[in-house]
Formats: sequence, structure tokens, C-alpha cells
Amino acid sequence: MLNISGDTSICNGESTILSAASNSNNIVWNGNQNQNTIQVSPNVTTEYNVEAIGSNGCSNSETVTVLVHYASDTTVYLSSYGPLNMGGQIFNESGVYTLELNSSYGCDSVVTLNLNVFFNSIEEQLIDQIRITNPVQNGQLIIYSDDAEKIEILGINDLLGREIEYKIEESNNSKTILTFSLPSGIYMISVRKDNILINKPFVVSAP
Repeated sequence: MLNISGDTSICNGESTILSAASNSNNIVWNGNQNQNTIQVSPNVTTEYNVEAIGSNGCSNSETVTVLVHYASDTTVYLSSYGPLNMGGQIFNESGVYTLELNSSYGCDSVVTLNLNVFFNSIEEQLIDQIRITNPVQNGQLIIYSDDAEKIEILGINDLLGREIEYKIEESNNSKTILTFSLPSGIYMISVRKDNILINKPFVVSAP
């Protein structure tokens, strides 16, 4: 009976001790190392053979494979809505960072992190990006936004929820112009962009 012990999964540059136990007093590693224990430092995955030879000349052999894992260099691109916790480090600002992390095998790996940190949700960002003239005068509401032609106008309502008739006079990449005839008061325009519903209040004031 031949029993082998030792760490058979290491990182490149590390060493491991392999031990063989048997009823035989004569144990040979790789055909020439006559000892129970050997220390090895392979830089590639390597097989080691151990043989136990009994006093009657009978032998029993086993093969053990030591797997060698390597550190990796990785570049990642992330966006975080608020501070990012990565590898136990907190990142509050956008930038390029170099991190030393352990891989799943415990080997040091270098990660280049390209990070964008936002402190508003996607919806909040869209709300900030879509601007309207407020207050509205002369019956003309202008919606300003990048890619304004992608904005879907869902409707205009007063505070009682009644729908207001309007007409789209102009729409291009930077703005959409709506016209209507409304008395002074507070109204709500509903739009959709990137599948996100946005409601913006506005005031109609007397000319």
C-alpha cells in the first residue's frame, strides 16, 4: 500500500513537499531519489513517480501530478453607481487603478481597473439630462436633450390628471418643441427614453 500526501496545486514560483508512506523501507522518487519526502518547485505542471520496493523485490508505484497555476494580468471596465468595493478596497472616484488580487487558486493577479463612478441612478441621470423650459410662456414647451429624437412624448396632464392636447412643432437631435394653449397653472409632461419613464412638472405663466 502506497499513500502520497502533499499540496498538489501551487502557484508558479512556489514549492511543495510530497511525502510517500508505505510498509516498505525502500521508497524511490523519479527513479533516483531514495527518500520518503521530496521538495519540488516546478514552473509547469509536472508528474512525479514514486515507487515502493519491498524486501522480496516486489514493487508498487504511483504517479502524482503537481498543477502549476500562473498569475494573470487582466483589464476590466466597470461602472458603479456609488462607491465600489473591490478586493476590500473602496473606490469613490472615477479613474484607472492597479490592483493586486488573489485568483481562485490563491495566486497573485494584477487587475487594471478602468472605473466610472456615478452617484445618481440611471433614471436620475436621464432626468438631469432632459431639460425643459420652465416656466412656459407663449404656449411653447421646449425639451432639450442629447438624442432628443429618441424621446417618446407620452402626454401632458394637469394636476387633476386630465389630458392636454398638444402639437409637436419641431424635433431634432437636440430639442423637441411642443405647442399648446393652456391657462396658467402647473402641469406634468411624461416622456420615455431608454425604456425609462420620466415625469417632469412645469409651470405655465401668463404672457
